[in-house]
Amino acid sequence: MRTMLRSAALLGLGLATVAGPLRPQGYRFDLGPGGGYSWLSRSLAPAGGKVRFGDGVSGRFQGTAWLLPSVGMRANVAYADLPLTVGGKTAIGDVNLWAGTWDLMLRIKPPAESFTGPEVSPYVVVGAGARMVAPAGALPLEMVGSKAVKGVPFAAGTDTYYLRRRLTFAALAGLGTDVRLTSRFALRAEVGDRAFEPSIDRVALATTGTYQRLEAGVASITHEVYGELGLHVLAGLRPPPAIALAAPPPEYAEPAPPVETVTRICFVDAGGVRAMRVVEAIVREETHDTLVVVNWARRPVRIVLPDVPLAAAAPWYLKGEPLRIPMGEARVDFVPFGVAHVVSPGDVVQVGTVAGLPVFAGAENAAAIVAALEAEGLTPLDDLAEAGAAAPAIGRALEAAGTLYVPLSTRGCVVQPLQRVETTRKVRG
Repeated sequence: MRTMLRSAALLGLGLATVAGPLRPQGYRFDLGPGGGYSWLSRSLAPAGGKVRFGDGVSGRFQGTAWLLPSVGMRANVAYADLPLTVGGKTAIGDVNLWAGTWDLMLRIKPPAESFTGPEVSPYVVVGAGARMVAPAGALPLEMVGSKAVKGVPFAAGTDTYYLRRRLTFAALAGLGTDVRLTSRFALRAEVGDRAFEPSIDRVALATTGTYQRLEAGVASITHEVYGELGLHVLAGLRPPPAIALAAPPPEYAEPAPPVETVTRICFVDAGGVRAMRVVEAIVREETHDTLVVVNWARRPVRIVLPDVPLAAAAPWYLKGEPLRIPMGEARVDFVPFGVAHVVSPGDVVQVGTVAGLPVFAGAENAAAIVAALEAEGLTPLDDLAEAGAAAPAIGRALEAAGTLYVPLSTRGCVVQPLQRVETTRKVRG
């Protein structure tokens, strides 16, 4: 046993030496020796006294492969050299108890992926395998009616029993914890139970050197309750995550201020007395955005401009028909002439609307039309078609003006001139 433990310790130290420099990282394998103390339950209770293996020191060697951070498979070999006692007295001085199991380990708390200091990883373990019960000095004994078997006889009261050298099934269950001390070493503490059934037969001496089996397999399940402590070497270290070194940032350069140009734009404002307005605007050369200041904040001009009906979308304009305004019993028509052009806010004044479309007149003619509207209690925001039908004076004022203007674009104050054509009067039948 001492030779096995010494060899295991040297193997663990050798692996630690060649494993390379210490690195704070996770691991995939661990292996190492350990030892502890075992207490065994009774195996048989005849009238002559309780038969059980004595308590004593045990050793083990384990190797674990961690398939997942919380799941591992362990190869576990344990050894103890204990006496077999009857009624507390030694019946067989040395019994070699070997155990080999495959164990499933389930961590309650897996270790951190990167090692930064001592950490504790508790686990539960279950396993199954085989146990060799080999009494020292076992010799082949002749059995009446069967072939010779190896073992050692012993007496318990008036009965004789035979402890056979035999490989039996073994099961394991335990609870433990790994205490990782460094990136390469960990302590493992574990308590558990190895259960097995030793092969004990009740026999009688037939003749000298020959025995007769009276009852086979009289032993009960034996529990080896153990506590162990071991030092493990951690192998298969996962490489630390690669750290990309970023290039130094370029020297900070104050960005150049955007190039802005202050200009003036004209737009149609059909919602107030001032029919057309001019405001200051800011044009950004890089983005071609035009901004105006509203309530101390810069806003895009496309959001600020009012939504005004335009002649370019009016059905009569699209069909090439005249703009018809009733004048009492008659009707005055205005048709487009000339080309669209830009006007200044002071050149034209709004004198009314037709189906929401703003209608303008030259400043020199607008006063008479506005006066006719006010005489009827109307304003330049009212519909001329309805006003002219009810008040012929308004139609006559429009007829006298001769030329009206309608907007083609909200922005830029672009208007289309309309010229009066012959007045059409209704004929009574």
